[in-house]
Amino acid sequence: MKALLGFVGVANVLAGVVVWLCHRLWGWPTINYSSDYLFFNALILWGLAGLLWDGGRQGRLYDRDRGARKAQSLVTDFDHAQNNLDEFRANFHTGLKLFIAGLVAMVGSFVLNQLS
Repeated sequence: MKALLGFVGVANVLAGVVVWLCHRLWGWPTINYSSDYLFFNALILWGLAGLLWDGGRQGRLYDRDRGARKAQSLVTDFDHAQNNLDEFRANFHTGLKLFIAGLVAMVGSFVLNQLS
């Protein structure tokens, strides 16, 4: 739990730096209230989570590629199914942690918006 809270904190700080830099350099997004930072943090974190989350079996076409099957047949000691499962789990867990970090930012945005 401590590692998740640390990840959420670091992810939100990094996303906040990206939002601040974009606002200072290009003027987009327009930040009028402090809750806007958290809202755009959530958008960035959820966008990254969407990119990392694996789309399931239909999203992974590397097993159907003729060249990939040929290369896999050359390697005998490597467990391809376990490697695919490990990659799926790593992407899912990272995407889930980014989604949770974005959820924290969105809840913070709603709370700050209601307070102001």
